[in-house]
Amino acid sequence: MKKDIENAKIDLISELGVDQMPKEKQEEILAQMGDIMQQRIIERFVQEIPEEEQDKFLEMISSDATEQSVIDDFITQHIPQSEDLILEEIGKYKEESIKLFQQIAGDSE
Repeated sequence: MKKDIENAKIDLISELGVDQMPKEKQEEILAQMGDIMQQRIIERFVQEIPEEEQDKFLEMISSDATEQSVIDDFITQHIPQSEDLILEEIGKYKEESIKLFQQIAGDSE
């Protein structure tokens, strides 16, 4: 499944034409996209986690002291379908981004 997520990211980058941009611009856009996707996925995970565990999750991801493996184990325990949710969020972001790019392209004509 992790390969599916990686392929979805590559597909998103390709469809938006980011891979055709100058290297410096690619890095800038990929960083912005990564930040947006991370925030969306965190918000989605919070919605899926039982309410009594949400604060614990938010504390864990906010702390630099929390190891990634601890966060991963928590997510696996509380959101077994986490990889499917990540794929859904990538798909939604892709659709929204394509529409936005098309609007921008249409406005500049």
